[in-house]
Amino acid sequence: MSSESVGLYRGDIGLTVPSADDTKYVPTLLQYCKEYDIDIVIPGTDPELPVLAQNKSHFEENGIAIHVGNPDTTAVATDKWKTVSLLQEAGLPYPESYLPAETSIARICENLDFPLVVKARHGSGSNDLYIATNRNELNVFVNRTDNPIVQEVVGNEDSEYTVGVIIDNNRNVVDAIVMKRQLKNGSTFHARIDSYPSVRETAIEVAETTGLTGSMNIQLRQTPEGRTTFEINPRFSGTTAARAEVGFNGVDAVVQERVFNTEIDQTMLAYDTPVTMLRYLNEFFINSEIMNNPQQELQAGPYGRTSDVI
Repeated sequence: MSSESVGLYRGDIGLTVPSADDTKYVPTLLQYCKEYDIDIVIPGTDPELPVLAQNKSHFEENGIAIHVGNPDTTAVATDKWKTVSLLQEAGLPYPESYLPAETSIARICENLDFPLVVKARHGSGSNDLYIATNRNELNVFVNRTDNPIVQEVVGNEDSEYTVGVIIDNNRNVVDAIVMKRQLKNGSTFHARIDSYPSVRETAIEVAETTGLTGSMNIQLRQTPEGRTTFEINPRFSGTTAARAEVGFNGVDAVVQERVFNTEIDQTMLAYDTPVTMLRYLNEFFINSEIMNNPQQELQAGPYGRTSDVI
């Protein structure tokens, strides 16, 4: 949405679009797809998913594949309350959760022990996510958050896993890759990729209950009761590129099936373990005059270079 997004300068061409809640978002995106002969649209943020799911036919009518589920399954996966209900109905472990709009703070405090997680029901990443350590903080965070959900804290950060799952158009799980990760500001900055068979098995079971196809990211933590899923993202997540680096190229797999109409080649998802990923700060220098014209084709120009800083 902004000409200051560095990703615009990483590809061959960068174009800005309105926000997903803007009525011009879909027409603008569709116009770009036609103008640049785009074969497939792969959204990477949660707010885009329900909008694109509702407007999927507009793209498909123009021969443009779109990597998003149907409106019903997408609505469940992008709604944290509905996600919990899905896990509960499937008999899978889930974090005990409450909606402050339906259950009083007093009752929540009676049923759950602090610390508690407060987050937006339709939020993403670390936006509108708070950890309340007492009742006063809980009140503040609930009032600060749009449409909040309150959940128990499951496990701890040292036992957190993020799992990338690829599902074909017949809703069969093709493969999955597990990372045991450490977070900083809501993003993975250190991860160990290994087999983790029990975690992988749980993630696949969760993925199969969603009814989704394509890609998804499932976040779990190990608890004394087992592995508990606390987040399902029906899209490619922030560790997609890291997974591709070790051989699990989910994007290529999806493009192969959605654009070329062929079965997914399992070798695209083959990877060796164990591997450790470390992330670091990176800088990108751009001619400022280029950034003053956000509706033009944005390319890095003479200052399009990086400087790696550890």
